[in-house]
Amino acid sequence: MAQQKTRSLSVELLGAQNIAGINYDSRFKGNSGLGYRVGIGYGYGNTSGLFDQKINGVGVPLELNYLLGKKNSKLELGFGASLGVYQVKETIGYVEDTWWYPGGENTDETSPKTYFYTSSRTQFGYFFFGDIGYRY
Repeated sequence: MAQQKTRSLSVELLGAQNIAGINYDSRFKGNSGLGYRVGIGYGYGNTSGLFDQKINGVGVPLELNYLLGKKNSKLELGFGASLGVYQVKETIGYVEDTWWYPGGENTDETSPKTYFYTSSRTQFGYFFFGDIGYRY
């Protein structure tokens, strides 16, 4: 009797793509533990501070994984990379005219001025990820 490959299609929230994704998962040989996952998803990130950055875009996660366990309960271990095209918007603040005197005082005519520069670009990006999960 021939062994049939195990394949699945899944929807993922807050996983490899950060927000949402759709994945195709398959085993390399029959129901063996070693397999792979390929998907597509949308990600978004936001950081703030002196450098504010907002990133969003579409990525393709590629993963090698291994399923451990018997019957229906399995531990999933995997690692991979997500490749994508992302829109990056940055706001950078910088300070100009900071003239401090040896005594530590700062006069009104030399008060520091803060300027902000905003840029936007589309770029290719990637990141690596690990996966520990439970499958039933």
